[in-house]
Amino acid sequence: MKKPTRISQGKESRDHHSYQAEIKALQEESDAQMKRINQLLEEREGSRHTISYGHPQFDKFMDDLKKLHSEKNTGYASGGMPLGNFNRAAHIMENYPRFPVTTPIGVLMMYLLKHFDRIMYDLNRGLDPSDDSLRDIAVYVTIVRCILHDNNQLTTTQDMRPMSDPISKPGSNPKL
Repeated sequence: MKKPTRISQGKESRDHHSYQAEIKALQEESDAQMKRINQLLEEREGSRHTISYGHPQFDKFMDDLKKLHSEKNTGYASGGMPLGNFNRAAHIMENYPRFPVTTPIGVLMMYLLKHFDRIMYDLNRGLDPSDDSLRDIAVYVTIVRCILHDNNQLTTTQDMRPMSDPISKPGSNPKL
């Protein structure tokens, strides 16, 4: 730590600028000392919350997860509810009560929905869509096609089997 500046105590005549310089130097020292005091207090406070009988890496992992959550949440919910993406996706899923969520394709489609929501949320706020989300969507859609191909279920539109779908049925009055 830097040695403190001493205030001149002589009877010599000093001009206004020398007083200002000395005051500025003292203020800088004071600021540096306050910063160090705050660092020490934060370290002490942090050590109080560390579980001494836990794994030594646990707190570091948790700090990393807090940082990651904050970074990811910036894209998924900035300017809105912190977990808004989950609420929006849940509301979409309410429209599909028979959705096969327990199948590999169902899981992939849920992942797609997460990224789709991010893109729609960004566009709705006037932001450019995340390239990471766009690329993830492209990969997930290709994986769905691979699964369908492997199960001999990959069809074209003209080969699709008719389904009873009251929402899409011609002449129906869906309330979406």
